[in-house]
Amino acid sequence: MSTRNHIIDFWRGLALVMIFVNHVPDNYLENLTSRNFGFSDGAEAFVFLAGLSLALAFLPHRAGQAVPVLPFALLSRCWKRAFTLYRVHLMLTFSVLGAFAVAYAILAIPEFRDAHGRALVYDDPARAFSGILLLLHQLDYVDILPLYVLLLLFAPVQLILMQRNVALGLGVSVAIYAIARLWPVDVPTWPMDNLWFFNPFAWQLMLGLGMASGLLWRQRALPKSRMTLAAALTMLIISVVMATETFGQSPGLLIGAREMLDSGKHELGLMRISHFLALAYVLTVLPLGAWMTATWMGQEIGRLGRHSLAVFVLGTFVAQVCQLTMTASAVTFDVDPQPVGLVATLIGLAMLFSQARYIEWKKSDPGHRIGSLARSFLPASGSPLSSYLSRPRP
Repeated sequence: MSTRNHIIDFWRGLALVMIFVNHVPDNYLENLTSRNFGFSDGAEAFVFLAGLSLALAFLPHRAGQAVPVLPFALLSRCWKRAFTLYRVHLMLTFSVLGAFAVAYAILAIPEFRDAHGRALVYDDPARAFSGILLLLHQLDYVDILPLYVLLLLFAPVQLILMQRNVALGLGVSVAIYAIARLWPVDVPTWPMDNLWFFNPFAWQLMLGLGMASGLLWRQRALPKSRMTLAAALTMLIISVVMATETFGQSPGLLIGAREMLDSGKHELGLMRISHFLALAYVLTVLPLGAWMTATWMGQEIGRLGRHSLAVFVLGTFVAQVCQLTMTASAVTFDVDPQPVGLVATLIGLAMLFSQARYIEWKKSDPGHRIGSLARSFLPASGSPLSSYLSRPRP
């Protein structure tokens, strides 16, 4: 029997869909993602669910009791996964560079060469490739896997502490977050003088919150309080009003709110954390995830979540190709890029769902697959040809 939690798969898959759509700027579907109705987006959900999944997978339970896991075992599993993500990141980065290089050679659009950190590769290839290998030079929209690599390198410490005491492990994560915000502590890029898009010292808190939630979830059900639910709903309603500028009736409200509130994505602002936790609480209490996993669409989205790394990699690459297509349509062919972006995004989503289905088909029993394929070429039972083939030989 499978021990996977299909609700977690569903939310992870939905986060992947939103990340993909948001990585194709100015397409119509982008207006429907969660970041247009609040201060957090798919990135917070994806990192939180990664922490939750790590806790459930790496800190096993038997008969309701935690099974002690040796530090070396945690270190080995997390660092092995980190090295896998490092290799995948390099493959993805070079694939994106190759796609834009070919497009630039054909169409000679300067943006294909110069935008989103690609210019350095052509202007100073030795230092650019050194920076890429060291994770210090990252292309825009291809910069989340380095965050995961560092988070996984630190994850064994968080897991070991939370295995001893959840409050201790979460307290250490909060302390690191506070230090990163107050000093601040960050990771610089090189050779370009900048900072990582995601500050890993801040974002490790979201991973820690996921780990703590996973461990507490095993011990007891989420407490349901009317006051807490009312407070969370109030938070979400206020966020919707601010994010939509009262549905277009209060121009400038969102800009003013962002200046007043701590809502930056780079440093994981407190407003983003609060909004995500309120949203997660409401969705868990309702419970929307359980309802959705019983539907056809929910099962399809959950399939994306079950194969998150492969889907994320394909989605990141396809999103870059969608950006390329929109730019080419506007610059070279003088076509409105938004309808082109909509079509490209829909095709990309179809590719992601098809990829997830193909992965599951490929992982199914080979004998069953071959048998099903062979049977598809045989005549139907009871047909004249079938009767002829099945008759005994003289």
